[in-house]
Amino acid sequence: MKIIAFIPARAGSKGVPGKNKSIYYKYPLYKHALNVAREVSLFTDLVLSTNDCDILQESFDDPRFSVSKRDESLSRDTSSITDVVIDYLRSSLSFDEILSSIVVLLQPTSPIRFPHELKNIIQLLM
Repeated sequence: MKIIAFIPARAGSKGVPGKNKSIYYKYPLYKHALNVAREVSLFTDLVLSTNDCDILQESFDDPRFSVSKRDESLSRDTSSITDVVIDYLRSSLSFDEILSSIVVLLQPTSPIRFPHELKNIIQLLM
């Protein structure tokens, strides 16, 4: 069973340009999501989905971490996050893996979350 922390961080935003890279307590919003996910040992995969050239260069010293380049057709203001997650799953996992996986969506724009909360939620789903 895969337990995936999925962090969507697209480049564009109508309201606040570059909002996922906005600094909040010393770090860009998307890094807060990654840092919290890294603290949860139950996650088998930490996936950062983006079309942002700067974020695509990101690397972490964690074997669970990967960056998924998001297609521009899924990077519009009208794109749904559901379509983004489904696209990632279809392109990265087998059908059987998808059926047995848990995907936890960590929106960068909701930075106030704690590792123990994520762990408790995952354990409820297992």
